[in-house]
Amino acid sequence: MKLYAKEFIRLYAVSEREKSGRYALKEFGANLNAFNEAFDKEEFDETIRDLADTLWGESGCHDFYEITDDMMPDENGKLHIYDNDARFEFRDIVGKINADPERCRFFVMVNTDRTDLRWVVAVSEGTIYSD
Repeated sequence: MKLYAKEFIRLYAVSEREKSGRYALKEFGANLNAFNEAFDKEEFDETIRDLADTLWGESGCHDFYEITDDMMPDENGKLHIYDNDARFEFRDIVGKINADPERCRFFVMVNTDRTDLRWVVAVSEGTIYSD
């Protein structure tokens, strides 16, 4: 018997800063309800692009960046991303998000003119095995 494994992921929005100074994960609002479901890891790139398209209404009017361990904040706590000769900087909040970094991937999504920034966390929901 051959077993097949499918890893599932769920996307979460990051809440506003709480009184404790931490940021909680929350489900997306009603207009983004379709993104509250777990999905197959193989569909990740397409799903996160679809989320950005839905947030800003048009394909290509946004960018998203994964925040990785090798990205170091500056002395002011800001991360810098260089994209097409333009610099994009934003506050690093990864350490303040109530999420297990061993099970999560952190992303910043922005519209093209960099006026609307959204943090999104991809959480591993586990693996399902089938034959």
